Amino acid sequence: MMNRIFTILLLILLSAASAYSLQPAGNSTAYFCTESSAIPSPARQSSRDDHPLITASYKNTPFKVFVSDLKERYGITIYFRPEWVEELTVTASGDSIHLGTLLEDILSPLDLHFVYRGKGQYFLTGTVSITGDFMAVTTEPEEPDPGPEPGDITGQYSYEKKIRHATVGSPENVRTGLALLSGRITSATSGEPVPGATVIIEGTSKGEISDGEGFYAMRLEAGETYNLTVSCMGMEKETYILDFNSTGTLNIELQEQLIDIREVVVKSGRHDNVRGMQMGFQRIDIREIKSIPVVMGERDILKVAQLMPGVQNVGEGSSGFNVRGSGSDQNLFLINEVPVLNTGHLFGFFSAFNSDMISDFTLYKNNFPVEYGGRLASIFEISTRKGNKKKFGARGGISPVTASLLAETPIVNDRSSIVFAGRSTYSDWILKRLDSPELKSSNGSFYDLMTSIHVIPSESSSLQVFGYYSKDRFALAGTDRYMYENAGSSVVYDRKLNERWTMSSAAVFSRYTNQHTSIENPFTAWQHRFIVNHRELKTRVTGYKWSDHTITAGAGIISYALNQGSYDPYGNESILAPLSLGREQGLELSFYGADEYAIGDRLTLYGGIRLNLYKYLGPNNIYTYSPSLPKAPEHITDTTSYKALETIENRGGPDYRISANYTFSPTASVKVSFNRMRQYLFMLSNTIAISPTDRWKLADPHIEPPLADQFSLGFYKNLPRRALEISAELYYKKTQNQVEYRDGADLILNPLFETAVVRGEQEGWGAEILLKRNAGRLTGWMSYTYSRSFVRVNGENSWEKINDGNVYPSNYDKPHSFNFVGTLRISRRFSISGNVVYSTGRPITYPTGLISIDGERGIIYSGRNEYRIPDYFRADVSLNIEGNLLKEKFAHGSWMISVYNVTGRRNAYSVYFKNEGGSLKGYKLSIYGTPIFTVSYNFKLGNYAVN
Repeated sequence: MMNRIFTILLLILLSAASAYSLQPAGNSTAYFCTESSAIPSPARQSSRDDHPLITASYKNTPFKVFVSDLKERYGITIYFRPEWVEELTVTASGDSIHLGTLLEDILSPLDLHFVYRGKGQYFLTGTVSITGDFMAVTTEPEEPDPGPEPGDITGQYSYEKKIRHATVGSPENVRTGLALLSGRITSATSGEPVPGATVIIEGTSKGEISDGEGFYAMRLEAGETYNLTVSCMGMEKETYILDFNSTGTLNIELQEQLIDIREVVVKSGRHDNVRGMQMGFQRIDIREIKSIPVVMGERDILKVAQLMPGVQNVGEGSSGFNVRGSGSDQNLFLINEVPVLNTGHLFGFFSAFNSDMISDFTLYKNNFPVEYGGRLASIFEISTRKGNKKKFGARGGISPVTASLLAETPIVNDRSSIVFAGRSTYSDWILKRLDSPELKSSNGSFYDLMTSIHVIPSESSSLQVFGYYSKDRFALAGTDRYMYENAGSSVVYDRKLNERWTMSSAAVFSRYTNQHTSIENPFTAWQHRFIVNHRELKTRVTGYKWSDHTITAGAGIISYALNQGSYDPYGNESILAPLSLGREQGLELSFYGADEYAIGDRLTLYGGIRLNLYKYLGPNNIYTYSPSLPKAPEHITDTTSYKALETIENRGGPDYRISANYTFSPTASVKVSFNRMRQYLFMLSNTIAISPTDRWKLADPHIEPPLADQFSLGFYKNLPRRALEISAELYYKKTQNQVEYRDGADLILNPLFETAVVRGEQEGWGAEILLKRNAGRLTGWMSYTYSRSFVRVNGENSWEKINDGNVYPSNYDKPHSFNFVGTLRISRRFSISGNVVYSTGRPITYPTGLISIDGERGIIYSGRNEYRIPDYFRADVSLNIEGNLLKEKFAHGSWMISVYNVTGRRNAYSVYFKNEGGSLKGYKLSIYGTPIFTVSYNFKLGNYAVN
């Protein structure tokens, strides 16, 4: 009753307020609604003869698109509230259709009413039926009403762009049956391809996402008219009325989204998580993280990834992280196809990737695409900017410890571009101002460089040449010096072979170098340097050959060359003898194929197989050990020598990718998947975090490659009216040939790695819940993860057991994890962001007592990982200040004032013990034990909306 009275009173008030008539200005407005149901009053209830006649050709057309089309073709305006028509579609065809009758047929099943004031203006009144003769005097306003306050998503002033009409295929040569629609999506401003754009056929469950080069393709029934929408975060949505007659191409340009005074809502592919086949999948756009508070004010996409469900850091200020209870070496990081083995600067305090250069970032925790292999836990795929092909651009930033700069320019307008980015640190000045004499005499620095040349030789092809280099150095006063560097390059060629098939080929090179120098004692000073080389060739084709099938096939070859180096004496005074650790070579071949099959509009199946062949190559010596004794140098019984490139060991087998998606509605689905993965390159480390002393190792005759099977079940639900995405996933994972280390194993001065490791099994299971809000004044996400991870090492002999063969928590077992990330937009220029992070402390083995045998004192330890370090908790906050939002300006600047670890909690990085006066005393090491206040500044040429 109150709703009916409110609506009628509002109509009367608005009809009297002629100076504030809500008639749209110009053709840019298709409909209007506000939180207060602001609907203009009709001047009179017109007779049926006054209603216009239209020509209709609509099939399952969303009501909003129907309204926009009427505005475009006839100048007819319909006012309504979006929530009334959220799921409403229109199906009608014919000439001279009476619009009033058509609206009655459309709206009456929902008990919706409307009034017609004449002059092509209709007003939906909800469930309120209004009759009578209301008089109103209207005048043309200078501009539309500003609509709701920023952040209001229940009512929104919408400036709909003109509905575009497109025809694919000749109307005189209409084909029946399914045909292929394909094309490329690019930025109208820069000419760059737009990856991750969503192409949706409204009213159906059909949709596709553009690839890294902006290509998309889908199969549709020919001879039909479709309503096609294309959207991407930070870009204006495009809507097409598509007459689809036969196989053909539709290329689409998207405009960058300028922030209008009324516009605060950014939506992109809101149903991707429901319609897509991905599970354990997160795509992060660089624009999503620019306001999230991080340490030292440095935007860090990897630190943001650790705020996602199922991803946990190995320790504060550390490189690497754990995904679903797996080791940090089981994650594959790819930047433009280049693998990066060490992703941190200064031991993990900063990411090795300059965020100015990154365009988007995709994380696969499960259900890996069949073209990816070689790791058990996750794939991190990073894409970089391809450069502005229309004009010169630049951006940069400065924080307390780093400075960065990026420049991009066209080489040939609209055809080719080059982009260069560099970043460096000046952290030494901070160390010099610390109280600790040890830190004052230490020094550390890093820099990284990236460049990319992107060329579009034709409308159906593209070429990208990419290069990356980063270098770190750190010297701890009087003891150790560290240096490590990543270098890589890739050439990627994408081509649309024909209307059905696309191809992507790549040549990749990557090198990781690590050097450690110990100078604490001049007489035992030493230096060790090792190198990992990765060379790769691969190609992939994707095509649409049969009805509702998407075919993917490809092959690849990887050459591994590891120089484990040698420990050499350092300096003239060192008396150490050199110790060589040898070299390793391996070859990995892969062949794969997959089919995604859509069975109707609700069920989609995906099946793929990836065949792996791994060859461990010479030159090398392989030792045989006595089977009745532990592996040790003194127990070697034979040695077999192999020549260069001679096959020492063959391994391999099939990896499987199986998944299904059942869509209950456009906003809800359930998915299930099974994956099998193998890993031939892994890290030798008995520390939790990735450290400069860690080394990489190939599988060999003594160390079998780990193999993991993972099952997942997930439910996904979107609530469009509240701009919410909800997902819940369950998983179970079992790993065979898990590499574990013997108690007290020496991994540094040991050329016989097999003597330090044993094999076991690892089991993990858990649940991940994610709630994400994409629009409105408050945006962000909240996640909870329950995860368990256990290991059993129970070999036949006593020396092949750990923890007496009993199950124990893995080093990465953290049962509970909670993350909150939120941004509150105060105004168009000011926003506040905050993080809250909690996780259970990781497992640890404690000394539990002392023992004396024949006068020799020893330490008694607990069971493996029987205890835990204290739980982790941190809260951060930042204030983000944008410069003025003028549309025409030379440059735009922004400030971020942040406080990291607001509560000053001394989270334990590790717990260790010292023997002091015959007793053991425990100590807790904390990295950030106080709040860290930082101010950073970023700038870019152009206005706020420039990407």
